[in-house]
Amino acid sequence: MCSSDLFRISSGHTVDRAGLGGAVVDLLQPEQVATLLELNRAQEASIERVRVARERMNDLLEGMLDEGEEPEARELIELGSTFGQEEARLGGVVAQGFARVVSTMDTEQRLALGQLRSRWEAGEGGRDRKDRRSRERTGMAARRALEGASQAQVQEFWSLATRLLTWVTGSPEKNDFDTAGKPSQHFGFVSLRVETGHAITRGGVSEAVEEVLGEELTAVLHGVVGANREDFDAFFAARAAINRELERGLAGKEIREEVLIEAGRLQGESEARMTWRQALAFLDVRDGLSSDQAMALLDLRERYLDLPTQEEVAADPLAAGRRLFRLCALCHVPQGEGRALGPPLDGVVGRPIGRSPGFVDRKSTRLNSSHAN
Repeated sequence: MCSSDLFRISSGHTVDRAGLGGAVVDLLQPEQVATLLELNRAQEASIERVRVARERMNDLLEGMLDEGEEPEARELIELGSTFGQEEARLGGVVAQGFARVVSTMDTEQRLALGQLRSRWEAGEGGRDRKDRRSRERTGMAARRALEGASQAQVQEFWSLATRLLTWVTGSPEKNDFDTAGKPSQHFGFVSLRVETGHAITRGGVSEAVEEVLGEELTAVLHGVVGANREDFDAFFAARAAINRELERGLAGKEIREEVLIEAGRLQGESEARMTWRQALAFLDVRDGLSSDQAMALLDLRERYLDLPTQEEVAADPLAAGRRLFRLCALCHVPQGEGRALGPPLDGVVGRPIGRSPGFVDRKSTRLNSSHAN
């Protein structure tokens, strides 16, 4: 909830959350910054529950995409319900913290925040020069308080500050804005943009992928967009209901948890249904890929490759291996007769390269023997 993504999408400008968050913090009083820091710590338990719920959904999806397994849709929908409810609870924690900050704001601060929003939406960014030294002292206090914090904690604090700006200065319509209906996040776009450190846009990646896929396979993706339209609308309706409830906190009213939970359930289930259809469509696209298209997609993915470091491999080799295998999963499943372009990997150790029986692409032509399985 309280998304800052509207700056990046609706205005067409790239937003540095740390830069914008720092500009917000510069406009706050020390006690208000302290409240945000306290909120950053208080929300960690809720964030962890959301992370676990999403991870369970991702594990099921990875079984579909990496191993060719197709469990019942109801399993993902049940997980989506849990995820939606946990995310709504997190929204309640954040909104209550924001309400404490907002209750101490004066008119001058609200005006300055509105002006800051206008500058960033116009792509100007930067900070108001007025009282710069005193404001930057406040910002430095926040930075000192974050010393020793993990990278995730620091990023989340600046995200909180940015979301505070959008929440305080935004209309209900702007608060309801979301970039692409979060189901796309289950398939790793956020990791491309955030974890790899690359400044990329959905539009740019989409155009490159469509060029590789061609009209026929691109039509499969367009088809799932149409099939998801009803659930897409339901997703945003539930999101709006959550935000209307969260806005009660800004007005000094009690946030009713039962209303949040029910709306969160509806949002999570609609998201899960959309995600399920997307996963099936992705399998269909993968089934239709030629070897050249598969290699072109891998080349595209490598532009944003997020390889595990040696430290990550040493700390958790299984997790690191799973990250690496996602590059292989476009063409191979670990075992059995799963849906994939290349042969399964049963008995791959010691097997001659390119010699698996029936190793042909979808156009029934023998693959080049130089392609290693």
